[in-house]
Amino acid sequence: MPLAYTVAHRLDTVRQDAGYALRALRRTPLASVVMVASVALGVGVATAVFTLADVMLLRPLPYEGAERLVVPHQTVTVPSRASQDTVP
Repeated sequence: MPLAYTVAHRLDTVRQDAGYALRALRRTPLASVVMVASVALGVGVATAVFTLADVMLLRPLPYEGAERLVVPHQTVTVPSRASQDTVP
């Protein structure tokens, strides 16, 4: 089979599938609205979540020397001879 025939055949199949999908959506307008709204809501929520994750977790803080603002440490009381132990 020549490549041009294969590409043209696939494009024609996609056109036929799109036409069938549009006719099916036109037959059931309420279901179509619910489906489109669900997809739009899902895309919007996913975009919001990934935007918040990017801003809060991935980007550095907008301060000079931001890595020095907070040094996390924990002080643990150990019941042994030492009264306190600092765990980094």
